[in-house]
Amino acid sequence: TGAPSLRAQLGKPADLAPLADAVTTMRAGGVGAGITVLTGAVRPEDAPRHKAETVGFLAGLGLDERDLVYVSPLDDAPDPAAAALEANAMIAALRDRTAAKVSPYRVDLYRYFA
Repeated sequence: TGAPSLRAQLGKPADLAPLADAVTTMRAGGVGAGITVLTGAVRPEDAPRHKAETVGFLAGLGLDERDLVYVSPLDDAPDPAAAALEANAMIAALRDRTAAKVSPYRVDLYRYFA
């Protein structure tokens, strides 16, 4: 998520500067960034903020056609249907605000080891 307070709730570092720096460094070296956004990981009441701040953060990175943003519903989300709807909304918003390729992704299809 691009929302620092929500990242902290998920046990992730709230500071997004290292991610932004890594993307900037990769792109300066001619390498496209690959970023995965999970949906269904935050409380339903936080989903609009998750979407708005994530889209805003990613739009601010200046992503282009070299970059890929995967949007994946959390496979063990409390409400899988809501996670899927959130993913569709996230994809639409990212496609409107970034030049990156935005693709749905299902991490559960690529789990090879238990």
